[in-house]
Amino acid sequence: MRIGKGVFYDQLERPLDEAYELTAAAMVANMLEPDTAEGIAAFLEKRAPEYRQD
Repeated sequence: MRIGKGVFYDQLERPLDEAYELTAAAMVANMLEPDTAEGIAAFLEKRAPEYRQD
């Protein structure tokens, strides 16, 4: 969530092509997070996710 919120506000004032590049990079960064893999696995396995504690 922290990546997404920051990018959301950062892209608001940018031209559309720059905003798309910025948000695409954020989506890739989110997908590489370990918690993302855990969330997807938990959803597919119909169980509660076990997120790491930071």
